[in-house]
Amino acid sequence: GTVYLSMGKYDDAMEYMQRVLVGWTKIFGETHRDVAGINVNIAKIYFELEDNIKSLEYYHKALVILSLYYDEDYEKIVEVKEKINEITAKLNKN
Repeated sequence: GTVYLSMGKYDDAMEYMQRVLVGWTKIFGETHRDVAGINVNIAKIYFELEDNIKSLEYYHKALVILSLYYDEDYEKIVEVKEKINEITAKLNKN
């Protein structure tokens, strides 16, 4: 999925990530760290597709999960919060 994402093949990336999200959620549960990572990847795809609302939704899901495991200053939490702030600012301009 991340290969498709890096190649700009967003439809293929989304299809793959959605399947992985369903599978990993069934196997690991909704609050597993790997599920958070998939949510981040889906958020990135929506961001690239300029669907800021959906991107924000998936970044928020990831943040909730990551916050269960890590402190506020954990690198991935900081990155996710920065993206949430960036998207929110973008939406507030419109």
